Amino acid sequence: KNAKARTYFRRYHRQLGIFTSIFMLMFAFSGAYHATTKFDPGKETPVAYRPILKASSLRIEPRHLNLFWDRLQNISVVAMKKDTLYQVSYQGTEDYPEETAYYNTHDGALLENGDVVYAKFLTRKFAYGKDTDMQVPECCVRPNEESNGPVEILDTEKVYHFTREYSFANKRLPVIKVSVKSADNKRYFIETTHSLLAARVNDADMREGYSFAFLHKFFFMEWAGKGIRDFTMAVSALAVLIVSLLGLAILFKK
Repeated sequence: KNAKARTYFRRYHRQLGIFTSIFMLMFAFSGAYHATTKFDPGKETPVAYRPILKASSLRIEPRHLNLFWDRLQNISVVAMKKDTLYQVSYQGTEDYPEETAYYNTHDGALLENGDVVYAKFLTRKFAYGKDTDMQVPECCVRPNEESNGPVEILDTEKVYHFTREYSFANKRLPVIKVSVKSADNKRYFIETTHSLLAARVNDADMREGYSFAFLHKFFFMEWAGKGIRDFTMAVSALAVLIVSLLGLAILFKK
């Protein structure tokens, strides 16, 4: 009787195992690849720029500024080089997009394209590694190749939605993507409203991201829709589980 049961389990274990081996390899490889990238503690830790702000630098009050008060969302103070600025956040409406403006605290002058200018400034701060004004855990401070010379900024882009490059795991929107010249094509995603480095991505991160998305989360089936993609992924995972249970059954029948 045991011999018959073993033959039965072994036959289905072998047949189903051949079918699911590709999914086992996909899950195992992409999962291990994804897990090993977590060994770097500084990669997942947002870095904040927190300089000392002096009250004496606030020469003009915000109520004297020429603001769009009906769209006003928040006012904060930031430091950029030797300047202190009011950072004014405006809500988006049907006629106007969500935006952030910068006014000099000395004379109230509006900084042209201020959000991009501030994002570039923060990128250079973060690219140079450790800084006395930056709040970053000691475990995560590491030397950066850009610190040996000036940071050359290639391009900037406002990001309002999560993408493959800047995924929902980062949680912060909107951000400004700043591409810098480097051997591995680094991109910094800056959340200017909190002076934060939301994410830092390079070519190696993109390779790992595509591996996890396509091999572990079955994004190669996006054409079929999320429901079918999730169903296929669930069936594949279930098949792997059944093969494992059949193998255990064979072991216990011995």
